[in-house]
Amino acid sequence: MTKQMNGGLAVENNTLISIKNEYMELLNILSIIDPDDEEARIINDTLEAVEGEISVKADSYVFVINDLEHMAAAKKELGQMLINSSKQLENNAKRLKDRIKYCMEQMGIKELKGNLYSYKIQGNGGVKPLKFREGVEVPQNYKKVVLENDNAKIRKSLEAGAELPFAYLEERGTQLRIK
Repeated sequence: MTKQMNGGLAVENNTLISIKNEYMELLNILSIIDPDDEEARIINDTLEAVEGEISVKADSYVFVINDLEHMAAAKKELGQMLINSSKQLENNAKRLKDRIKYCMEQMGIKELKGNLYSYKIQGNGGVKPLKFREGVEVPQNYKKVVLENDNAKIRKSLEAGAELPFAYLEERGTQLRIK
């Protein structure tokens, strides 16, 4: 174990990585000595102890992992609540603005001056909105074709042993499962 001085006291620096490194060093030593030697027995005992340290350290990590995951979930929930609340406020503001516009249009007023603000109804800019008539098919010359990769077909061909110059299957990754 690596030791470092902390205010005059020797403190073991046993991070998960340092424990793993110690384990790997012991395995390396074990691979070059006689397995029947007394030193090999001592190293095997030490390997078991180091495995125990790894599991204790991993257990500590899981406490932190659980806390982080719970905090992340709580922040996501809070974030969703804030998004919903902001959408509600935006909808309320739009509804009030629409009400002013509706009243002005019903009264035939295009411009209005208040004590603090001026109001004017004007046309929207940009391209005109496009609407389609129900029940009328759009002719082919007004449609476009979008080509996409057929990933399912490519995967099936590769799994069947085909050699494709444009694609290949990668090895699946691994994941840590904590029970």
